[in-house]
Amino acid sequence: MTIRKLGVKFTLLTVVAVMLLAGCAAGASGKTETKLKGEDAQSESTEPNSSEDTFEEEANPVAGVGLSGVTLTDYEGNELKNVFANKKLTVLNLWGTFCGPCIDEMPELQKLSEEYADKNVQVIGYAVDVEDDTYKEDAKSILEQTGATFDQIMSKGEIKELIGSKFDYVPATLFVDENGKVLSTMIPGGTTYEDLERIVDKLLAES
Repeated sequence: MTIRKLGVKFTLLTVVAVMLLAGCAAGASGKTETKLKGEDAQSESTEPNSSEDTFEEEANPVAGVGLSGVTLTDYEGNELKNVFANKKLTVLNLWGTFCGPCIDEMPELQKLSEEYADKNVQVIGYAVDVEDDTYKEDAKSILEQTGATFDQIMSKGEIKELIGSKFDYVPATLFVDENGKVLSTMIPGGTTYEDLERIVDKLLAES
C-alpha cells in the first residue's frame, strides 16, 4: 500500500509519529518541531538562552543503507548514476505533494542548496508519491510556487525499495556521504535553514 493510498493516516507507533501526523494535517501553515535523530548528530540547542537540548535521538530506519550503485530517475525520465559521489554530502529530503509542512520547508532547503553550492554539498528532493506521471505535475507546480530548483527524483526502483518504503510519514531529511552511505543523522518533520546549516556544518567537519 503506497503513502498516497494511506493519505495522511500514518501508523502511530511513537509520540514522534503523532507529532509528525499533526504537522502534516495542519496544512501549509503547520510546522512540526525539528528533532535531530542519530548518534552522530548530538549537538547543543541553537537557542541562545536555552538551557537544555531540544533534540531527541531515535534510530534512523535507513541508517547505513548503501546507495552508491542505485540509479535514480528525474522528472524528465533521465537515469542518474553515481549521484552521491558527486558531492561530499547530500541532503536527501523526503516529501509529499499532499503534505503542508513539506511545502513549508521548501524555501529553507532551497536556501541551503544555494548557500552550500560551493561547499561540496547538494540537496535532492524525493517526493514519495511521485511514482509515475500521476502526481508529477502537482510536484512541479509546488516546486515552481516555492521557488525550489534543486534536483528532484521519482519514487521508483531501488530508491523506493531501500528508502521510500521505510517511511510512513513525511517530511524527513536524510544525509548521505560521498560513498553513498546513509548517515544515522536525520531530521523527522519540518525543518529550518538554521537547523540544516548547523547539522550540515557538523557533518562536514566530521567527514
